[in-house]
Amino acid sequence: MAKLHFKSKFSYGLGQWGWAAKDSCFQFFLFFYYTHLLGLSPFLAGLAALLALVVDAITDPLVGHLSDSVSNKKWGRRHPFMLFALLPFFISFVGVFYPPSGLSQDNLFLWYLLSSIAVRVSLTVFSVPHMALGAELTADYNERTHVVVYRSSLAYIGGIAIQLVAWFVFIPMAAKKSSPIEGFQYIGILGATMGLVGMMVAIWGTRKHIPHLIKISERQERQPWHSAFGNLISLFKFSSVRALLLGCLCVAIAGGVSNSLLIYINTLFYGFESTQVGVFMLCVLLSLLPAAWLSLKATRYIGKSKALMGCLLVAACLGPAPVVAHLFGITPPSGSSGLLLVICLFIIFQQTFFIAHINSFASIVPDVADEMALTSGLRQEGLLNSAIMLIQKMSFGVGTFIAGIVVELAQVPDYENIQLLPEYSLPSLAAVFALTSFLLPLIAVLFFSRYNANYSNYLEVRESLEKSRPN
Repeated sequence: MAKLHFKSKFSYGLGQWGWAAKDSCFQFFLFFYYTHLLGLSPFLAGLAALLALVVDAITDPLVGHLSDSVSNKKWGRRHPFMLFALLPFFISFVGVFYPPSGLSQDNLFLWYLLSSIAVRVSLTVFSVPHMALGAELTADYNERTHVVVYRSSLAYIGGIAIQLVAWFVFIPMAAKKSSPIEGFQYIGILGATMGLVGMMVAIWGTRKHIPHLIKISERQERQPWHSAFGNLISLFKFSSVRALLLGCLCVAIAGGVSNSLLIYINTLFYGFESTQVGVFMLCVLLSLLPAAWLSLKATRYIGKSKALMGCLLVAACLGPAPVVAHLFGITPPSGSSGLLLVICLFIIFQQTFFIAHINSFASIVPDVADEMALTSGLRQEGLLNSAIMLIQKMSFGVGTFIAGIVVELAQVPDYENIQLLPEYSLPSLAAVFALTSFLLPLIAVLFFSRYNANYSNYLEVRESLEKSRPN
């Protein structure tokens, strides 16, 4: 099978900037922005993230089904949806960071809820077809890993670039002007712009592949829109899908908790200044190349399933280690350069294995879609990816909600001076961060162990699909 050209993989991968911008801004800044700077109750902020899942539960499978079943002669199945999402994404993304001044708690909650829903829906309309497109660009076992390595690596680069500009430029600049809110608003504009640019490049750079993408049957084209929800439930009859979704759920809940608490851990628990946090995030970039190498080699030589489990297991053991060490006073003092060095070393190793696990997971999805097509006769890459995205959003929303409750109980937003915090506040945040970062990924490994397909299974499925293809 012919390998994809670098330009195709690179432009496709840039499309993940939309998702990366949302994750970077929402997970690391938006919760803190609304609770710590705008004064929204952490409980309400967590509740907003949870309520948005009701909309996601409808839009994700619907978009997945429609992008599988609705085809345009010129633009195919995926690209029309991706085009339609661009402008709503940009407008709503900027809007969530610019609530009108003087809003009451209830109105601020509504603005946060509705504007974030608009971002998530528009991003769904782009990302579900975009993820499905990645599964269709190549049928080669190893080349599929290359595609997701480009996608995840470029996503990390985009997301971290936002954080570096935020911590090194926007936040210090706003602090000098005594206007921290302004700094976070700049972050929102940057995220919206980077996401839009990446999404546009992906559409333009992959357009030449449209004539060569998978064609669907008349039976699939005749499926009504409301069959999306029945088809979504039917995915769970596949053991491979169950294993992936349940494991994904555990990892995403852990991510929701830890990412929402991370800004508190870095600034209050570790005592880092904004530029030190920027260095902390910069270290993730140093993990991208070794993570790409690790995932490509591991999936080739020990198989995608073993690579997925092994990398996640190592990441789960490394993730909470520096937090626990600092909690027990083993590390250098808070705010010191020595502590920053220790944390950075852990981050480089932990993220190498965690990103490699993400690459391994994503490379399995097209293989599972092939298994489903062989059994059902339907090409459902869009629906499968929408199910994964929905699980990630739901569990991440649950994690954010949990984090909101933890921050509320720890009384962190009630104190501007760290010295006035109750003694239990920071240890409580650290304990929750460490436990969720360790235990939930371990449970995910148990679920992933139920996926036992290997390269031989892939070859058998591909051979059967080729034989069943109409002449």
